[in-house]
Amino acid sequence: MGHTAPELVYEHIDANQPHLGLTNYSGKCCGKDPIRKEVVTGKNYLSEQKLDISNRLDTSYLEFSDLQAKNGRLMRIADWSNKLNDFLKLSDFDVLTHAGKISADQAKKKAKQEYDEYRRVIYLQPTQVDRDLADAIDKLKKK
Repeated sequence: MGHTAPELVYEHIDANQPHLGLTNYSGKCCGKDPIRKEVVTGKNYLSEQKLDISNRLDTSYLEFSDLQAKNGRLMRIADWSNKLNDFLKLSDFDVLTHAGKISADQAKKKAKQEYDEYRRVIYLQPTQVDRDLADAIDKLKKK
């Protein structure tokens, strides 16, 4: 994957793309538009395959962590961080060695701007009611 969540948001959000470039959001199944809180979540821009891999890694690591706790292994945050890095390496995944080039605040700011632009464009488009009314008026004019 190789990117932080803010980097994913910052690099992928685009008001000119369908659904702002999101690939996963709550209304996708129903043809609805994404909501504001969904545009700031990095995972929402991953492909189905990458999202599945991410979810499997999350689940696997949580299971590992649960086993450590059940075995009474007391660990500090630094220990958990090291275990996570070891777990990722064991699973043949790269470990990020930096905090990323984009901050969470930068990503949120851009996401808000892009979302507002997206909503503005959507509001300017005619609704189905508008289109039906225009069709009805055209039909009346022809009679």
